Amino acid sequence: MQAIDTFERHGRREPAAQRLPGSSRLSSIDNTPDSSHYPAMHRRLSVIVATAVAVFSVPAGVLAQTATNHAATPTRIHAISCKNGYYKNVSGHCVHRPVKASKVPAGATAKCRDGSYSFSEHASGTCSHHGGVARWIHHP
Repeated sequence: MQAIDTFERHGRREPAAQRLPGSSRLSSIDNTPDSSHYPAMHRRLSVIVATAVAVFSVPAGVLAQTATNHAATPTRIHAISCKNGYYKNVSGHCVHRPVKASKVPAGATAKCRDGSYSFSEHASGTCSHHGGVARWIHHP
C-alpha cells in the first residue's frame, strides 16, 4: 500500500491529497476533485472578461473623442490675441488689465492692495501680482 502524506488541521490529522479513482491527478486538500472547480472558475472568468470588455471598450471610444475635442480647444484659445491693455484669462476671454484710478472704473470686480482695480472674471488669481484683493467690488 502507498503511503499518504498527512497534515494537521484543526487538531486532526488528515490526508494531504488523495488520488482520484482512475486518474493520476491528485485532489485538493479538501478532498474534492481538482477538475470540479474549473467549470465554475471558467464561468466566473468568462463573466469577468465579458464585463471588462463591455466596460472598457465603450468608454475608450468616448475618451478618444473627448481627448480629440479637448486637444482642439486650447488651440482656439491660444489663437485669440488680445489688444494692448488686455490679457487672456483661463477661459480664453480678453480681460482688461488692472489699472490705477482715483475712482472705481466701470466693470471693475476688485480693488487690489496696491490701489489698482482688477477686472477679473474669476476669483482665483485676482490681484495676484498686486498684493492680493483689498476688497471685492463685484465678486465673480
